[in-house]
Amino acid sequence: MPHAFPEETVSAIRKIVDINIKKSFKVKRTPYQWADGLFSLFGESNYGFTDNLLSGLYAPYHHEKDKYLIGTDNCTTIIPSMYIFCELVGLKPEIVQFVNLKDIEKFRDRKINPNEINSHSAVIVDVGRKHKYIMDPFMGIFGPVIRKRKK
Repeated sequence: MPHAFPEETVSAIRKIVDINIKKSFKVKRTPYQWADGLFSLFGESNYGFTDNLLSGLYAPYHHEKDKYLIGTDNCTTIIPSMYIFCELVGLKPEIVQFVNLKDIEKFRDRKINPNEINSHSAVIVDVGRKHKYIMDPFMGIFGPVIRKRKK
C-alpha cells in the first residue's frame, strides 16, 4: 500500500509487528487491546529534543534513529511510527494536530500572543467502541474522543 512515509520506515515497523508483536500473542487481540498495548509501548519512549538538535535531523523517521544515534522522541517524531504501528494492526489511525494548545487553568487570564503558536500532535484510532480513542503518550492520554457542543 502506498504511503506518505518512507518505505524504509514502513518496512522496519512491519518487521517488528510481524515478528515481535503478532507472533508473540497466541490469543486474538481486540482493537482496544492493540491500542492499549501500543499506548503502553510508546509511553516508554524517552522524551527530548537534544538528540535531534545534535544530529541536525529534527524530525527523524523510525529507520533513521539508529543511524543518527537519536534515542529520544517528541510528539513530532513519534507520530509517524505510532501511525504505522496502528495501521498495521488495523486501528485505522488519524493524525491530529492541536494548534494554540494551552493549559486553560494556568493561562485563563493571559492574553495569547499570536506569534506564540504552540502545537502538539497525537493519533486517533478506532478501537471498535462507540467513540474513537486518542493516543498521546507524552501527555499521558488514552481515552475516548467525545466532542462537546459549543454553548
